[in-house]
Amino acid sequence: MAKELIIEKLERKFASLTRSKESIQAVSSWMINNDEFYEVIVEQWFISLSKDINALTMFYVANEIIQSCVRRKAPQYRDAFAKVLEKAVCLAKVKEIKPDVCRLLSIWREREIYDEEFYQKVLNKLNSEVDAFI
Repeated sequence: MAKELIIEKLERKFASLTRSKESIQAVSSWMINNDEFYEVIVEQWFISLSKDINALTMFYVANEIIQSCVRRKAPQYRDAFAKVLEKAVCLAKVKEIKPDVCRLLSIWREREIYDEEFYQKVLNKLNSEVDAFI
């Protein structure tokens, strides 16, 4: 499947995404099943998060993917999300859901999905002022 088709399908999936467990799992499963495009998919996750997509739902999708891939010993998504999470937590809309994001970060910390240094770096950015340039 071409990169453009992946982006197009993913945009449609994000547009129809709801907070229901089934919706989050369906989108996450599709993303995991198309893991040969994981870098494009994670990049598109961040782009969609930056737009009008519900931030909390998008973080639930990221959580579902990250934890599933860790259980399957397929770290590519975990590593790709690490690169965008630092930028994602600087978005104003993410700052609005700070307690929820902190909860996810603490779960990842407890389960040792990310190391302490990464956790502290992301937490510090989440607690900082909103970056005007993002």
